[in-house]
Amino acid sequence: FVARTYRAMTGASCSGGASPFTDVDPSSYAVDAIDCIYGLGITTGTSSTTYSPNEYVTREQVAAFVARTYRAMTGASCSGGATPFTDVDPGSYAAGDIGCLYGLGVVNGTSGTTYSPDEFVTREQAAALLARLYRLVTDPSCSGGATPFIDVAPSSYAAGDVGCLHGLGVVKGTSGTTYSPSEYATRKQVAALLGRIWMAPAIIS
Repeated sequence: FVARTYRAMTGASCSGGASPFTDVDPSSYAVDAIDCIYGLGITTGTSSTTYSPNEYVTREQVAAFVARTYRAMTGASCSGGATPFTDVDPGSYAAGDIGCLYGLGVVNGTSGTTYSPDEFVTREQAAALLARLYRLVTDPSCSGGATPFIDVAPSSYAAGDVGCLHGLGVVKGTSGTTYSPSEYATRKQVAALLGRIWMAPAIIS
């Protein structure tokens, strides 16, 4: 299977210029990704001048990030849909995003009827969401691959997702041999993933 690249199809790039966020260290590994997702409209920050890069990301926040990325990649409206999640307030800013991603098969609940929107998202959960997004819009065959991460159990639901994204250069470890799958993901880590996934299709040839 030879995937057509998203960048080739749409001219996708991350050259929108600097963000207005004064709390993002210019030397941070995530600065370009934060600029990228700001320019794409995927994030507006925690205020007009702050991104709060070291704060943890909740499950409703990550749904908003991923749904906006999907819309930016595809041009689809994907504005909502019914879900079985009784703990998602219909008035929440992320309700439509969760509905969108649930309908696409990108998000699952923490039970048959709960999404746990206020819980923090883990690094393995973030990898699962991004890998599902990548498969949906680009390459459905991206199903895994060897990684150096000894703390990602082969039996984990996210092992193939981590392997897929590692092979694409989207995910990196917390060390040369660890991924720290159960640690919470920060806003700068999620920004890095989103920025890399935006460009990842260009890796496929």
